[in-house]
Amino acid sequence: MADIILAPLNHAFIHVWADEAIERELSDEFSFVVPGAQYMSIYRKRNWDGKIRLFNRVTKTIYAGLTAKIERWAAKRGYTVENRTPITTGTWSGLDTAAIIKQHPVPFEIRSYQEEAITHGLHRQRCVLISPTASGKSLILYYLVRARMSHGPVLLIVPTISLVSQMVEDWRGYGWTNVEQSVHSIRGGVKKDTDKPIVISTWQSIFKQPEDWFDRYTTVLGDECHLYKAESLRGIMEKVPNCAVRIGVTGTLDDAKSNKLMVEGVFGPSYQVARTADLQTQGHLTPITVQAHFLQYGKHDKWMIKEHKRTYQDELDYLVQHSGRMDWLVEFVSQLSNNVLILYQFVEKHGIPLYDAIRARLGTQRPIYFVSGDIDANQRERVRALLERSEHLVLDFGEFQVRCLPDEWVPLSNGQQKLAKDISVEDDVDDQWCRMNSSVVRMSK
Repeated sequence: MADIILAPLNHAFIHVWADEAIERELSDEFSFVVPGAQYMSIYRKRNWDGKIRLFNRVTKTIYAGLTAKIERWAAKRGYTVENRTPITTGTWSGLDTAAIIKQHPVPFEIRSYQEEAITHGLHRQRCVLISPTASGKSLILYYLVRARMSHGPVLLIVPTISLVSQMVEDWRGYGWTNVEQSVHSIRGGVKKDTDKPIVISTWQSIFKQPEDWFDRYTTVLGDECHLYKAESLRGIMEKVPNCAVRIGVTGTLDDAKSNKLMVEGVFGPSYQVARTADLQTQGHLTPITVQAHFLQYGKHDKWMIKEHKRTYQDELDYLVQHSGRMDWLVEFVSQLSNNVLILYQFVEKHGIPLYDAIRARLGTQRPIYFVSGDIDANQRERVRALLERSEHLVLDFGEFQVRCLPDEWVPLSNGQQKLAKDISVEDDVDDQWCRMNSSVVRMSK
């Protein structure tokens, strides 16, 4: 009889049968220290060792995605394994990559590593595809979705609301002209129930949904799956115990034990599609040069922080509102060409004052957009599209000035629409649209 027996429970968990000594080893191996555990009261009171153990010694269960890791771990220790579950080895041999690409052609050439990633995802029930940022993850997901939707409803989970809209726009650009007929996008104010075959949602929008809400899905895909909170990711994936196909896609998978074990546990073994350095060498990605600028603060600033800013938050507040620091940022940005992205942490204390200062410095020389979480997702997607394409128009409607793409549809007051490039002074453009697109995005005039 084998030292370890792996038996199927469902598509989320497997049973592990072994003697008590091996169970203890297994529990220690498949565990990780929770980041920041040392600061938690339960740890300080010594009621918890700060570790999460993925193998439950009471129920004898562990995440099914770790099956292959368990086999490799056992082999290194000389333990024999009887694997009675085909979860990680199950394939969908009927899904042919070339046939699916031919059925759903895109207006550009698919790169070899992208086709390889699609093939890997189509031929496995569970895996994590690792592909660098800007390598075409949305294209990979596009073909996985188009292939899987004919076998049952697909749930695609993304980490942010902006990615919900961006994914749909990317797919439309691939040639899926009627994408809205098949895809239901869940974001603020949108109902969660639908009969459409594909649902795109953030994990924040659905992790509190009851188990029966997840029953219809036969495939779960996770975009940028390394960004999900571990507890929420675990909660969602445990609510779909009968969903056989679970595939994660990410640009990076932290080698930190906590991250990798959890992500691979709920999805499956990771597969490196491509590496950033290789894609840069091949000319698919632009080489990146990082320049770090260190600002030296004066004696008064250091004294203020030391004597009056007792907490980390106090220090942050002081720095982001520092007039000298703000002036340096504005002058630095004004000297840069092409598109410039500025990231900020606090909207009211930092983002808005910085926007106002840059706008005062540059005037009408360059368009300036301000985006925050308070802005509608459609507006954020619109700004993203404007930044990706330099060819845009400025429509002047008296008190309003709206910047938009030439092929963007502009609503008229009579309920009709007209392409932005065809708008004339005689057209009566919808006033609400003008107001929303000029003020909400805080465009410079």
